[in-house]
Amino acid sequence: MNKSLNLLVTNIRNSAIKKKIYALVPYSSLNAAVLNVLYEEGFISTFLKKMDNNITCSYEVKLRPNNYVFFKKAYIYPASSVGADVTYEYLKTRLISNVFFGILSTSEGVMSLQSAVSKKIGGKIILLLK
Repeated sequence: MNKSLNLLVTNIRNSAIKKKIYALVPYSSLNAAVLNVLYEEGFISTFLKKMDNNITCSYEVKLRPNNYVFFKKAYIYPASSVGADVTYEYLKTRLISNVFFGILSTSEGVMSLQSAVSKKIGGKIILLLK
């Protein structure tokens, strides 16, 4: 899995465990797409690009306190399927019943598992949470 994506999940989970309002996550275009899906699905309040000394860049993510429980229990599942290409039929019949939330990269962009199923498209698994 992508290192910056792993840091994104870990930093958000650690902030939720400590009941912090903000988490700092690495800057990348993939992280921006994943944060946008989390924002659209209501898991985070907002995220802003932040420059540190004009050298490094990161995102400041504002968590929703009512989603602390979700992020505390969040982990990547199963590791072997992350990065796998999946068809719509597989998503509809097998994956959606076993996963609480997922994010995929599709031909129409990065989107949630539920959005991909409703649009009847498959894609590459980025993140699965159970």
